[in-house]
Amino acid sequence: MSKIVENTKSHKSEIIYHIIGWVIVFGNPLFTINTNEGIDWGTLLKQFIMPICLFVIFYCNYFYLVPKLYISGKRHIFYAINVVLITGCTLFNVNMFKYMMRLERRQQMRIEKAEAAQGNKNTKSKKHWKPMPALFFHARDVLTFSFPIGLTVAIFTNRRLKKSEQERKEAELRQKEAELRNLRSQINPHFLLNTLNNIYALIAFNTGKAQTSVLELSRLLRHVLYDNQQEYTTVSKELEFLESYVELMKIRVASNISVNFKSEVSDSQRLIAPLIFISLIENAFKHGISPIESSFINIHITDNNNSITCCVTNTNFPKNNHTDKSGSGIGLEQIRKRLELTYPGKYTWEKGVSDDNKTYYSRITINTL
Repeated sequence: MSKIVENTKSHKSEIIYHIIGWVIVFGNPLFTINTNEGIDWGTLLKQFIMPICLFVIFYCNYFYLVPKLYISGKRHIFYAINVVLITGCTLFNVNMFKYMMRLERRQQMRIEKAEAAQGNKNTKSKKHWKPMPALFFHARDVLTFSFPIGLTVAIFTNRRLKKSEQERKEAELRQKEAELRNLRSQINPHFLLNTLNNIYALIAFNTGKAQTSVLELSRLLRHVLYDNQQEYTTVSKELEFLESYVELMKIRVASNISVNFKSEVSDSQRLIAPLIFISLIENAFKHGISPIESSFINIHITDNNNSITCCVTNTNFPKNNHTDKSGSGIGLEQIRKRLELTYPGKYTWEKGVSDDNKTYYSRITINTL
Protein backbone atom coordinates (compact mmCIF):
# COMPACT_ATOMS: atom_id res chain seq x y z
CA MET A 1 0.00 0.00 0.00
CA SER A 2 2.78 2.41 0.92
CA LYS A 3 4.55 1.62 -2.35
CA ILE A 4 1.37 2.51 -4.31
CA VAL A 5 1.07 5.82 -2.46
CA GLU A 6 4.76 6.52 -3.08
CA ASN A 7 4.39 5.77 -6.81
CA THR A 8 1.32 8.03 -7.01
CA LYS A 9 3.20 10.91 -5.38
CA SER A 10 6.16 10.35 -7.70
CA HIS A 11 3.85 10.36 -10.75
CA LYS A 12 2.21 13.63 -9.65
CA SER A 13 5.59 15.24 -9.06
CA GLU A 14 6.72 14.14 -12.51
CA ILE A 15 3.66 15.75 -14.13
CA ILE A 16 4.33 19.00 -12.27
CA TYR A 17 7.95 19.02 -13.46
CA HIS A 18 6.81 18.50 -17.06
CA ILE A 19 4.32 21.36 -16.83
CA ILE A 20 6.87 23.75 -15.32
CA GLY A 21 9.47 22.77 -17.93
CA TRP A 22 7.20 23.37 -20.90
CA VAL A 23 5.86 26.63 -19.49
CA ILE A 24 9.47 27.85 -19.42
CA VAL A 25 10.22 26.54 -22.94
CA PHE A 26 7.09 28.03 -24.54
CA GLY A 27 7.14 31.18 -22.41
CA ASN A 28 10.76 32.07 -23.11
CA PRO A 29 10.17 33.25 -26.74
CA LEU A 30 7.58 35.77 -25.52
CA PHE A 31 10.33 37.72 -23.78
CA THR A 32 12.26 38.11 -27.06
CA ILE A 33 9.38 39.73 -28.99
CA ASN A 34 9.61 43.48 -29.50
CA THR A 35 6.19 44.63 -28.29
CA ASN A 36 6.84 48.23 -29.39
CA GLU A 37 6.24 47.29 -33.01
CA GLY A 38 3.12 45.30 -32.18
CA ILE A 39 2.54 41.56 -32.11
CA ASP A 40 0.87 39.57 -34.86
CA TRP A 41 0.11 35.89 -35.24
CA GLY A 42 2.92 35.45 -37.75
CA THR A 43 5.50 36.68 -35.28
CA LEU A 44 4.14 34.42 -32.53
CA LEU A 45 4.09 31.40 -34.83
CA LYS A 46 7.69 32.01 -35.88
CA GLN A 47 8.77 32.09 -32.23
CA PHE A 48 6.92 28.88 -31.37
CA ILE A 49 8.21 26.70 -34.23
CA MET A 50 11.28 25.57 -32.28
CA PRO A 51 9.44 24.79 -28.98
CA ILE A 52 6.80 22.79 -30.89
CA CYS A 53 9.52 20.69 -32.54
CA LEU A 54 11.21 20.15 -29.15
CA PHE A 55 7.86 19.08 -27.69
CA VAL A 56 7.27 16.52 -30.46
CA ILE A 57 10.79 15.04 -30.26
CA PHE A 58 10.76 14.84 -26.47
CA TYR A 59 7.46 12.99 -26.14
CA CYS A 60 8.11 10.69 -29.09
CA ASN A 61 11.19 9.55 -27.20
CA TYR A 62 9.60 9.70 -23.74
CA PHE A 63 6.56 7.55 -24.51
CA TYR A 64 7.91 5.20 -27.15
CA LEU A 65 11.44 5.38 -28.54
CA VAL A 66 13.44 5.29 -25.29
CA PRO A 67 11.33 2.80 -23.25
CA LYS A 68 10.48 0.51 -26.19
CA LEU A 69 13.69 0.64 -28.21
CA TYR A 70 16.63 2.14 -26.30
CA ILE A 71 16.00 0.41 -22.97
CA SER A 72 15.11 -2.91 -24.62
CA GLY A 73 18.40 -2.93 -26.55
CA LYS A 74 17.10 -2.08 -30.05
CA ARG A 75 19.37 0.94 -30.22
CA HIS A 76 20.16 0.83 -33.94
CA ILE A 77 16.45 1.32 -34.65
CA PHE A 78 16.30 3.99 -31.93
CA TYR A 79 19.15 5.99 -33.48
CA ALA A 80 17.80 5.58 -37.02
CA ILE A 81 14.34 6.87 -36.10
CA ASN A 82 15.80 9.81 -34.19
CA VAL A 83 18.02 10.74 -37.14
CA VAL A 84 14.91 10.84 -39.32
CA LEU A 85 13.03 12.76 -36.62
CA ILE A 86 15.78 15.36 -36.18
CA THR A 87 16.24 15.74 -39.94
CA GLY A 88 12.51 16.22 -40.47
CA CYS A 89 12.18 18.75 -37.64
CA THR A 90 15.28 20.62 -38.82
CA LEU A 91 13.97 20.94 -42.39
CA PHE A 92 10.52 21.88 -41.12
CA ASN A 93 11.95 24.52 -38.78
CA VAL A 94 14.24 26.06 -41.42
CA ASN A 95 11.60 26.10 -44.16
CA MET A 96 8.92 27.50 -41.86
CA PHE A 97 11.33 30.18 -40.69
CA LYS A 98 12.18 31.09 -44.30
CA TYR A 99 8.50 31.18 -45.19
CA MET A 100 7.69 33.47 -42.26
CA MET A 101 10.63 35.72 -43.14
CA ARG A 102 9.37 36.03 -46.75
CA LEU A 103 5.95 37.01 -45.46
CA GLU A 104 7.50 39.63 -43.21
CA ARG A 105 9.64 40.93 -46.08
CA ARG A 106 6.63 41.26 -48.37
CA GLN A 107 4.70 43.09 -45.68
CA GLN A 108 7.66 45.42 -45.12
CA MET A 109 7.92 46.14 -48.84
CA ARG A 110 4.20 47.00 -49.01
CA ILE A 111 4.62 49.41 -46.13
CA GLU A 112 7.62 51.06 -47.80
CA LYS A 113 5.75 51.41 -51.12
CA ALA A 114 2.74 52.91 -49.38
CA GLU A 115 4.92 55.43 -47.58
CA ALA A 116 6.72 56.29 -50.83
CA ALA A 117 3.39 56.81 -52.61
CA GLN A 118 2.37 59.29 -49.92
CA GLY A 119 5.44 61.33 -50.73
CA ASN A 120 7.27 60.72 -47.51
CA LYS A 121 10.79 61.53 -48.73
CA ASN A 122 12.29 61.07 -45.32
CA THR A 123 11.43 57.42 -45.41
CA LYS A 124 14.59 55.39 -45.41
CA SER A 125 14.71 51.81 -46.38
CA LYS A 126 15.74 49.67 -43.47
CA LYS A 127 19.11 48.09 -43.74
CA HIS A 128 18.90 44.40 -44.38
CA TRP A 129 21.68 42.33 -42.96
CA LYS A 130 23.19 39.57 -45.04
CA PRO A 131 21.72 36.30 -43.77
CA MET A 132 23.99 33.75 -42.17
CA PRO A 133 24.77 30.55 -44.09
CA ALA A 134 22.02 27.91 -43.97
CA LEU A 135 24.54 25.38 -42.66
CA PHE A 136 24.81 27.36 -39.43
CA PHE A 137 21.07 27.11 -38.82
CA HIS A 138 21.04 23.41 -39.69
CA ALA A 139 23.86 22.70 -37.21
CA ARG A 140 22.13 24.79 -34.55
CA ASP A 141 18.85 22.93 -35.01
CA VAL A 142 20.50 19.49 -34.96
CA LEU A 143 22.21 20.27 -31.65
CA THR A 144 19.04 21.79 -30.19
CA PHE A 145 16.84 18.86 -31.23
CA SER A 146 19.39 16.37 -29.87
CA PHE A 147 19.00 17.85 -26.38
CA PRO A 148 15.50 16.42 -25.61
CA ILE A 149 16.68 13.01 -26.83
CA GLY A 150 19.66 13.06 -24.48
CA LEU A 151 17.46 14.35 -21.66
CA THR A 152 14.96 11.53 -22.13
CA VAL A 153 17.71 8.90 -22.21
CA ALA A 154 19.15 10.39 -19.01
CA ILE A 155 15.73 10.31 -17.30
CA PHE A 156 15.11 6.65 -18.13
CA THR A 157 18.68 5.62 -17.34
CA ASN A 158 18.44 7.28 -13.94
CA ARG A 159 15.04 5.67 -13.39
CA ARG A 160 16.44 2.25 -14.27
CA LEU A 161 19.41 2.75 -11.93
CA LYS A 162 17.06 3.70 -9.10
CA LYS A 163 14.91 0.65 -9.81
CA SER A 164 17.98 -1.61 -9.81
CA GLU A 165 19.13 -0.10 -6.53
CA GLN A 166 15.67 -0.57 -5.02
CA GLU A 167 15.55 -4.19 -6.21
CA ARG A 168 19.02 -4.77 -4.73
CA LYS A 169 17.93 -3.35 -1.37
CA GLU A 170 14.75 -5.44 -1.42
CA ALA A 171 16.78 -8.55 -2.23
CA GLU A 172 19.15 -7.78 0.65
CA LEU A 173 16.18 -7.25 2.95
CA ARG A 174 14.62 -10.57 1.90
CA GLN A 175 17.96 -12.30 2.46
CA LYS A 176 18.29 -10.65 5.87
CA GLU A 177 14.77 -11.76 6.84
CA ALA A 178 15.50 -15.29 5.64
CA GLU A 179 18.71 -15.41 7.67
CA LEU A 180 16.90 -14.13 10.76
CA ARG A 181 14.16 -16.75 10.34
CA ASN A 182 16.82 -19.40 9.95
CA LEU A 183 18.64 -18.23 13.09
CA ARG A 184 15.41 -18.14 15.10
CA SER A 185 14.57 -21.65 13.93
CA GLN A 186 18.02 -22.77 15.11
CA ILE A 187 17.59 -21.10 18.51
CA ASN A 188 14.34 -22.97 19.18
CA PRO A 189 15.75 -26.54 19.10
CA HIS A 190 18.98 -25.37 20.77
CA PHE A 191 17.04 -23.86 23.66
CA LEU A 192 14.61 -26.80 23.80
CA LEU A 193 17.44 -29.33 23.90
CA ASN A 194 19.07 -27.64 26.88
CA THR A 195 15.78 -27.41 28.75
CA LEU A 196 14.74 -31.01 28.08
CA ASN A 197 18.13 -32.19 29.32
CA ASN A 198 17.42 -30.44 32.61
CA ILE A 199 13.98 -32.01 32.95
CA TYR A 200 15.36 -35.44 32.06
CA ALA A 201 17.93 -35.10 34.85
CA LEU A 202 15.20 -34.16 37.33
CA ILE A 203 12.97 -37.14 36.54
CA ALA A 204 15.51 -39.55 38.00
CA PHE A 205 15.51 -38.07 41.53
CA ASN A 206 12.61 -35.59 41.86
CA THR A 207 9.42 -36.28 39.93
CA GLY A 208 7.58 -33.33 41.50
CA LYS A 209 10.18 -30.84 40.35
CA ALA A 210 10.16 -32.46 36.93
CA GLN A 211 6.40 -31.90 36.63
CA THR A 212 6.81 -28.27 37.71
CA SER A 213 9.56 -27.88 35.15
CA VAL A 214 7.27 -29.16 32.39
CA LEU A 215 4.73 -26.45 33.28
CA GLU A 216 7.46 -23.82 33.22
CA LEU A 217 8.64 -25.20 29.91
CA SER A 218 5.17 -24.79 28.39
CA ARG A 219 5.23 -21.10 29.33
CA LEU A 220 8.65 -20.68 27.78
CA LEU A 221 7.65 -22.47 24.61
CA ARG A 222 4.66 -20.16 24.24
CA HIS A 223 7.06 -17.23 24.11
CA VAL A 224 9.42 -19.05 21.75
CA LEU A 225 6.68 -20.16 19.36
CA TYR A 226 4.72 -16.90 19.21
CA ASP A 227 6.78 -13.88 20.29
CA ASN A 228 9.91 -15.19 18.62
CA GLN A 229 8.13 -15.13 15.27
CA GLN A 230 7.78 -11.35 15.51
CA GLU A 231 10.63 -9.05 14.57
CA TYR A 232 10.43 -7.30 17.94
CA THR A 233 8.84 -7.89 21.33
CA THR A 234 8.53 -5.73 24.44
CA VAL A 235 11.27 -5.75 27.06
CA SER A 236 8.69 -6.79 29.69
CA LYS A 237 7.85 -10.00 27.80
CA GLU A 238 11.50 -10.74 27.18
CA LEU A 239 12.39 -10.22 30.85
CA GLU A 240 9.53 -12.48 31.92
CA PHE A 241 10.82 -15.16 29.57
CA LEU A 242 14.43 -14.84 30.75
CA GLU A 243 13.43 -14.91 34.41
CA SER A 244 11.29 -18.03 33.87
CA TYR A 245 14.16 -19.67 32.03
CA VAL A 246 16.59 -18.90 34.86
CA GLU A 247 14.14 -20.29 37.43
CA LEU A 248 13.76 -23.44 35.37
CA MET A 249 17.52 -23.87 35.11
CA LYS A 250 18.00 -23.29 38.85
CA ILE A 251 15.92 -26.38 39.66
CA ARG A 252 18.70 -28.74 38.60
CA VAL A 253 21.75 -26.89 39.96
CA ALA A 254 23.43 -27.91 43.20
CA SER A 255 23.15 -25.95 46.41
CA ASN A 256 26.73 -24.71 46.15
CA ILE A 257 25.86 -22.77 43.00
CA SER A 258 24.63 -19.19 43.30
CA VAL A 259 22.35 -17.88 40.55
CA ASN A 260 21.15 -14.26 40.62
CA PHE A 261 18.90 -12.55 38.11
CA LYS A 262 18.40 -8.80 38.45
CA SER A 263 16.63 -6.38 36.13
CA GLU A 264 16.59 -2.60 36.48
CA VAL A 265 14.59 -1.46 33.49
CA SER A 266 12.67 1.81 33.51
CA ASP A 267 10.97 1.42 30.12
CA SER A 268 9.37 -2.02 30.02
CA GLN A 269 7.54 -1.26 26.75
CA ARG A 270 10.74 -0.67 24.85
CA LEU A 271 10.98 -2.95 21.80
CA ILE A 272 13.78 -5.46 21.42
CA ALA A 273 14.53 -8.47 19.23
CA PRO A 274 13.21 -11.63 20.97
CA LEU A 275 15.67 -14.12 22.48
CA ILE A 276 18.57 -11.79 21.76
CA PHE A 277 20.15 -12.43 25.20
CA ILE A 278 19.17 -16.06 25.79
CA SER A 279 22.38 -17.49 24.35
CA LEU A 280 24.48 -15.55 26.87
CA ILE A 281 22.54 -17.08 29.74
CA GLU A 282 22.57 -20.56 28.20
CA ASN A 283 26.31 -20.29 27.78
CA ALA A 284 26.72 -19.33 31.46
CA PHE A 285 24.71 -22.35 32.67
CA LYS A 286 26.57 -24.64 30.29
CA HIS A 287 30.14 -23.56 30.97
CA GLY A 288 30.03 -21.36 34.09
CA ILE A 289 29.06 -23.86 36.78
CA SER A 290 30.56 -27.04 38.16
CA PRO A 291 28.81 -30.00 39.83
CA ILE A 292 31.62 -30.32 42.38
CA GLU A 293 33.00 -26.81 42.87
CA SER A 294 31.29 -23.70 44.22
CA SER A 295 30.36 -21.39 41.37
CA PHE A 296 28.08 -18.52 40.49
CA ILE A 297 26.08 -16.90 37.70
CA ASN A 298 25.02 -13.25 37.88
CA ILE A 299 22.65 -11.79 35.29
CA HIS A 300 22.05 -8.05 35.32
CA ILE A 301 19.85 -6.22 32.79
CA THR A 302 19.66 -2.41 32.77
CA ASP A 303 18.58 0.36 30.44
CA ASN A 304 18.88 4.09 29.86
CA ASN A 305 17.27 6.52 27.44
CA ASN A 306 18.84 5.04 24.32
CA SER A 307 19.99 1.52 25.08
CA ILE A 308 19.55 -1.71 27.00
CA THR A 309 22.41 -3.75 28.46
CA CYS A 310 22.65 -7.40 29.46
CA CYS A 311 25.67 -8.33 31.55
CA VAL A 312 26.32 -11.97 32.46
CA THR A 313 29.19 -12.97 34.74
CA ASN A 314 30.01 -16.48 35.86
CA THR A 315 32.76 -18.58 37.33
CA ASN A 316 35.55 -19.17 34.88
CA PHE A 317 36.58 -22.77 34.40
CA PRO A 318 39.50 -22.85 31.94
CA LYS A 319 39.05 -25.59 29.37
CA ASN A 320 41.49 -27.89 27.74
CA ASN A 321 40.88 -27.06 24.09
CA HIS A 322 42.28 -30.42 23.00
CA THR A 323 39.92 -32.57 25.02
CA ASP A 324 36.92 -30.40 25.94
CA LYS A 325 34.51 -30.02 23.01
CA SER A 326 31.58 -28.74 25.08
CA GLY A 327 32.15 -25.10 24.28
CA SER A 328 31.26 -25.33 20.64
CA GLY A 329 29.94 -21.78 20.74
CA ILE A 330 26.96 -22.41 18.47
CA GLY A 331 24.70 -20.20 20.58
CA LEU A 332 27.24 -17.37 20.75
CA GLU A 333 27.78 -17.51 16.99
CA GLN A 334 24.02 -17.28 16.50
CA ILE A 335 23.74 -14.22 18.70
CA ARG A 336 26.63 -12.54 16.85
CA LYS A 337 24.87 -13.10 13.54
CA ARG A 338 21.55 -11.86 14.92
CA LEU A 339 23.17 -8.73 16.31
CA GLU A 340 24.79 -8.01 12.95
CA LEU A 341 21.53 -8.52 11.09
CA THR A 342 19.15 -6.80 13.52
CA TYR A 343 21.33 -4.07 15.02
CA PRO A 344 24.16 -3.41 12.54
CA GLY A 345 26.44 -0.73 13.93
CA LYS A 346 24.13 -0.22 16.93
CA TYR A 347 25.55 -2.64 19.49
CA THR A 348 28.69 -3.35 21.48
CA TRP A 349 29.73 -6.76 22.80
CA GLU A 350 32.45 -7.07 25.41
CA LYS A 351 33.56 -10.45 26.69
CA GLY A 352 36.58 -11.88 28.38
CA VAL A 353 38.14 -13.08 31.63
CA SER A 354 38.88 -10.98 34.70
CA ASP A 355 42.44 -10.20 35.73
CA ASP A 356 42.45 -12.90 38.40
CA ASN A 357 41.23 -15.45 35.82
CA LYS A 358 38.32 -16.42 38.08
CA THR A 359 35.41 -14.68 36.37
CA TYR A 360 34.17 -14.75 32.81
CA TYR A 361 32.03 -11.81 31.69
CA SER A 362 29.93 -11.05 28.63
CA ARG A 363 28.20 -7.70 28.20
CA ILE A 364 25.99 -6.67 25.29
CA THR A 365 24.67 -3.12 24.92
CA ILE A 366 22.10 -2.43 22.21
CA ASN A 367 21.02 0.98 20.97
CA THR A 368 17.26 0.54 20.61
CA LEU A 369 16.49 3.92 19.02
